[in-house]
Amino acid sequence: MNKPVGILVVLLFVAAACAPAPPPVQGTPDDEVVIRGLASKYSASFNTGDAAALAQMVTEDFENIAADGTHTKGRAAFQQMEETGIKGRKDAGLNLTLNASTGYVKWISATHAVGGGTFSMTGLPPGAADKGAWIVVFKKSADGKWLMANSLVAEYMAPPPPPPAPKGKGK
Repeated sequence: MNKPVGILVVLLFVAAACAPAPPPVQGTPDDEVVIRGLASKYSASFNTGDAAALAQMVTEDFENIAADGTHTKGRAAFQQMEETGIKGRKDAGLNLTLNASTGYVKWISATHAVGGGTFSMTGLPPGAADKGAWIVVFKKSADGKWLMANSLVAEYMAPPPPPPAPKGKGK
């Protein structure tokens, strides 16, 4: 091997060895345990009517769009939405209990994950949707805390019963 080519090969190996490692493509097992536990933590804060605790579970730039088209942007707006909901439930005499669980966590990177699961609710008026599914993008903050960056909740509504069978003629 001639000297210039040999030196170039050595320099390439040294440069490759000194290059920073690629960022991890998923969080740690401990991160997943924390993310999976957030559904229970959210349920507990919802059940005690603690809008401030719920707001601390979302990022400052949190966003979601509710089924009715309401667009919530930011932690302060999220907290206001929760406070309004708590007041509305109290005014209506409803004592709701939420039970949410996490069904999956899919990693986007070491600092972002998508999680989804189901929920059920008791204490609702007759005919109200009492279960559904949710999906959240989770983001790991600079202090290592996992927060919700956005969410989508889909309430399950049972399909209507089939129409009655036509009555026979001439019998």
